[in-house]
Amino acid sequence: MYRRSGFVALTLGALLVYILVFTPFNQELNRWTKNEAGNRVKVVVVCDSPWSIFVADAEQDLRFRSDAETCERGARFQATIGVVFALASLVLGVRGIIRGPRPEPRRLTPLRDLFDMWDR
Repeated sequence: MYRRSGFVALTLGALLVYILVFTPFNQELNRWTKNEAGNRVKVVVVCDSPWSIFVADAEQDLRFRSDAETCERGARFQATIGVVFALASLVLGVRGIIRGPRPEPRRLTPLRDLFDMWDR
Protein backbone atom coordinates (compact mmCIF):
# COMPACT_ATOMS: atom_id res chain seq x y z
CA MET A 1 0.00 0.00 0.00
CA TYR A 2 1.39 3.37 -1.00
CA ARG A 3 0.58 7.02 -0.42
CA ARG A 4 -2.50 7.34 -2.61
CA SER A 5 -3.95 4.13 -1.19
CA GLY A 6 -3.29 5.44 2.31
CA PHE A 7 -5.30 8.58 1.62
CA VAL A 8 -8.12 6.49 0.15
CA ALA A 9 -8.12 4.23 3.23
CA LEU A 10 -8.28 7.26 5.55
CA THR A 11 -11.09 8.85 3.54
CA LEU A 12 -13.19 5.67 3.38
CA GLY A 13 -12.59 5.01 7.06
CA ALA A 14 -13.70 8.53 8.00
CA LEU A 15 -16.82 8.15 5.87
CA LEU A 16 -17.73 4.79 7.45
CA VAL A 17 -17.10 6.10 10.96
CA TYR A 18 -19.30 9.12 10.26
CA ILE A 19 -22.11 6.93 8.93
CA LEU A 20 -21.89 4.46 11.83
CA VAL A 21 -21.34 6.83 14.76
CA PHE A 22 -22.81 10.22 13.86
CA THR A 23 -26.05 9.42 11.98
CA PRO A 24 -29.39 8.11 13.29
CA PHE A 25 -30.31 4.51 12.53
CA ASN A 26 -33.39 2.30 12.34
CA GLN A 27 -33.83 -0.44 14.91
CA GLU A 28 -36.37 -3.28 14.75
CA LEU A 29 -38.22 -4.04 17.96
CA ASN A 30 -39.64 -7.33 19.16
CA ARG A 31 -43.21 -6.19 18.53
CA TRP A 32 -45.55 -6.53 15.61
CA THR A 33 -48.21 -4.15 14.32
CA LYS A 34 -50.56 -3.98 11.35
CA ASN A 35 -50.00 -1.59 8.47
CA GLU A 36 -52.70 0.12 6.37
CA ALA A 37 -53.14 -2.98 4.19
CA GLY A 38 -53.75 -5.16 7.25
CA ASN A 39 -50.45 -7.08 7.03
CA ARG A 40 -48.35 -7.80 10.11
CA VAL A 41 -45.06 -5.90 10.13
CA LYS A 42 -42.33 -5.50 12.74
CA VAL A 43 -42.19 -2.21 14.59
CA VAL A 44 -39.20 -0.12 13.54
CA VAL A 45 -38.08 2.96 15.48
CA VAL A 46 -35.59 5.62 14.48
CA CYS A 47 -32.89 5.86 17.14
CA ASP A 48 -30.59 8.81 17.66
CA SER A 49 -26.96 8.50 16.64
CA PRO A 50 -24.63 6.58 18.97
CA TRP A 51 -22.70 9.80 19.60
CA SER A 52 -25.77 11.62 20.83
CA ILE A 53 -26.93 8.65 22.92
CA PHE A 54 -23.65 8.10 24.77
CA VAL A 55 -21.82 11.43 24.68
CA ALA A 56 -24.53 14.08 24.42
CA ASP A 57 -27.03 12.15 26.61
CA ALA A 58 -29.92 12.64 24.21
CA GLU A 59 -33.28 11.59 25.59
CA GLN A 60 -35.08 9.03 23.47
CA ASP A 61 -38.76 9.94 23.24
CA LEU A 62 -39.96 6.35 23.02
CA ARG A 63 -43.02 4.95 24.74
CA PHE A 64 -41.35 2.10 26.58
CA ARG A 65 -38.04 1.81 28.43
CA SER A 66 -37.36 -1.48 26.62
CA ASP A 67 -37.45 0.42 23.30
CA ALA A 68 -34.82 2.84 24.60
CA GLU A 69 -32.69 -0.10 25.81
CA THR A 70 -32.94 -1.67 22.35
CA CYS A 71 -31.73 1.61 20.85
CA GLU A 72 -28.84 1.71 23.33
CA ARG A 73 -27.86 -1.86 22.45
CA GLY A 74 -27.89 -1.05 18.74
CA ALA A 75 -25.94 2.16 19.36
CA ARG A 76 -23.33 0.28 21.39
CA PHE A 77 -22.87 -2.21 18.55
CA GLN A 78 -22.58 0.53 15.93
CA ALA A 79 -20.12 2.50 18.06
CA THR A 80 -17.97 -0.61 18.50
CA ILE A 81 -17.93 -1.27 14.77
CA GLY A 82 -17.12 2.42 14.21
CA VAL A 83 -14.10 2.17 16.52
CA VAL A 84 -12.91 -0.98 14.71
CA PHE A 85 -13.20 0.76 11.32
CA ALA A 86 -11.46 3.87 12.67
CA LEU A 87 -8.51 1.88 13.98
CA ALA A 88 -8.21 -0.23 10.82
CA SER A 89 -8.34 2.76 8.51
CA LEU A 90 -5.84 4.66 10.65
CA VAL A 91 -3.38 1.79 10.62
CA LEU A 92 -3.72 1.19 6.88
CA GLY A 93 -3.77 4.89 6.01
CA VAL A 94 -0.75 5.87 8.09
CA ARG A 95 1.18 2.83 6.85
CA GLY A 96 0.45 3.80 3.26
CA ILE A 97 1.37 7.45 3.76
CA ILE A 98 4.61 6.64 5.56
CA ARG A 99 5.59 4.16 2.87
CA GLY A 100 5.62 6.96 0.29
CA PRO A 101 4.90 7.06 -3.42
CA ARG A 102 4.89 3.99 -5.61
CA PRO A 103 8.42 3.11 -6.79
CA GLU A 104 9.27 3.20 -10.47
CA PRO A 105 9.28 -0.27 -12.01
CA ARG A 106 12.63 -1.81 -12.91
CA ARG A 107 13.52 -1.76 -16.56
CA LEU A 108 13.52 -5.20 -18.08
CA THR A 109 16.46 -6.40 -20.10
CA PRO A 110 15.60 -6.33 -23.80
CA LEU A 111 14.88 -9.78 -25.19
CA ARG A 112 17.49 -9.46 -27.95
CA ASP A 113 20.19 -8.97 -25.31
CA LEU A 114 19.10 -12.17 -23.63
CA PHE A 115 19.26 -14.11 -26.93
CA ASP A 116 22.74 -12.70 -27.63
CA MET A 117 23.86 -14.06 -24.32
CA TRP A 118 22.65 -17.55 -25.26
CA ASP A 119 24.42 -17.51 -28.62
CA ARG A 120 27.85 -17.14 -27.09
